[in-house]
Amino acid sequence: MKKTLKLISLFLTPYLFVLFSQTALSQSLKPQDQYEIIESTKLNEIISSNQKQKKVIILYVSSPFCPYCKKLEEEILTPMLKSGDYTDKALLRKFTIDSKQSITNFQGKSQYPKSLMNQYQVKVTPTLLFLDAKGNQLSEAIIGYSNDEFFWYYLDMAIEKSNQQLKKLAIGSAL
Repeated sequence: MKKTLKLISLFLTPYLFVLFSQTALSQSLKPQDQYEIIESTKLNEIISSNQKQKKVIILYVSSPFCPYCKKLEEEILTPMLKSGDYTDKALLRKFTIDSKQSITNFQGKSQYPKSLMNQYQVKVTPTLLFLDAKGNQLSEAIIGYSNDEFFWYYLDMAIEKSNQQLKKLAIGSAL
């Protein structure tokens, strides 16, 4: 009986080792990072100056102490990234309003977050700003979040309006 148990454990141990290491390896290789919202402190580097902008920048203004920000991320922003449906329509970046460190604004100048938010008249979080590469607003901001009932509709409309504005600006600058 002891011999049988030893033989079983002798053959079973490597099998279990391979099984668990494969599972751990496959989990570590999942592209989870591509679904994380990138935080930006150098706003002028979101789209390099020599790259022609083809989609709106959604600047997601958040606070680490904001429960509605976490809810917005879980119910809207992360699924938005995961879906892939917005890859060609919008570039999402996160901006933390509570930071005490200065940031680089769209013009390449150092500025404190509160000052920048005063410029965009952001008073609460979460707020979604729809901007071009120079930091100009392309459509009205979406302020606050409670649930996803109509939020997707308003988000899609703001993205569409912003991208139409970008096209108009591109046509105007080409003339």
